[in-house]
Amino acid sequence: MSLSDQKKELLQRVSSSITIPDEEKLRILGIAEGRLLPPLTLDSMAKHLFSPDTNPERFDFIMQRVMQDPTIKSRGSAANELPLEMKNAKKIITDLSSWLTDKRFASLEIQQIAQEFSYERYDLYTSRMFLMQYAVDEGRKKGEINYENIKGVVMVVLMRDSPKFLKNEKNPRYIHRFKSAISDSGITIPAQKKIAFVELDKALEQFLTNTYNEDEDYELLLELAMLRDANNENVRRAAMENEALKSMYDDAAKFTLSIEEQIRLIDEELSHYDLEYTMRKREEQGQEKGLAQGLEQGLAQGLEQGLAQGLEQGLEKGLVIGADRINDLNSWLFANGRDEDVKKATSDPDYRAKLLEEYQKSRESCYGT
Repeated sequence: MSLSDQKKELLQRVSSSITIPDEEKLRILGIAEGRLLPPLTLDSMAKHLFSPDTNPERFDFIMQRVMQDPTIKSRGSAANELPLEMKNAKKIITDLSSWLTDKRFASLEIQQIAQEFSYERYDLYTSRMFLMQYAVDEGRKKGEINYENIKGVVMVVLMRDSPKFLKNEKNPRYIHRFKSAISDSGITIPAQKKIAFVELDKALEQFLTNTYNEDEDYELLLELAMLRDANNENVRRAAMENEALKSMYDDAAKFTLSIEEQIRLIDEELSHYDLEYTMRKREEQGQEKGLAQGLEQGLAQGLEQGLAQGLEQGLEKGLVIGADRINDLNSWLFANGRDEDVKKATSDPDYRAKLLEEYQKSRESCYGT
């Protein structure tokens, strides 16, 4: 199949997709026609724009400015699949990694979809990176490696959309740096694993509403806003006045002209929308049944446990979320001697939905509501 046919088939998938909102379908069509840029945070695009090999100045700029550390200087990309220390350990694959000139290890990670366990995930990543430094390079002796000459790890995580754990904090800042550890007695020590989380959606909002601080790093803020939405006219106009960002914008536009790259980028978007849709539907189902465990904790297992607990505890406790609806239904069924329907409803969502509809009609006939 030719590239043109592949592109046509992909756009047909976009057009018929139930997971993509109509306005987003129009945006993707604009990308295919070369009128709009795709999200600069898409994997292939970000790796092109910020490659430590071909665009080290962009990699260095965003790492230095976010971490407020001018000594960060890349000396080329590093393997993105971290070595395993144990036979059965899970693989860890990074986005954009580099050894720095001072022998630290740095990584730029891009989160296209909000994840609720970001800190735990990247704490694990940086731990694996840190352990890599306690190893002997070719030509060196083990005795040369000690705790003093391990240089440490620097990671910046760009989050296209803020996860709930940051939204709930209601912190006005869009960059959150973890650069030291503090004991309960007040002692502060520099962290060997330094991590910064960047909320791109919040950076864009502050740029557009002009609500950032007077002493803000404006050039960095503008770049972060551009990473979140390069097609916003206010962002694009401001970026055109900055030589480095104009160059990045032009580079992204040129990169998108390739049909092969368009196919890859649009396919990435499709995958992300499918995943977001799946996550959203499962979350909604979990809320209905009294569970907000989240996908990464095992929604299926939590759902089964939540329903079992709700049945055991009976009408008084019900489910944690959506308790009123389920409890009222169960009370009505028990009052009418329909114990078996209660049992069946716990394992059959469609049957439970029919019972809820039947119960609602019964209420309407009795109370007119």
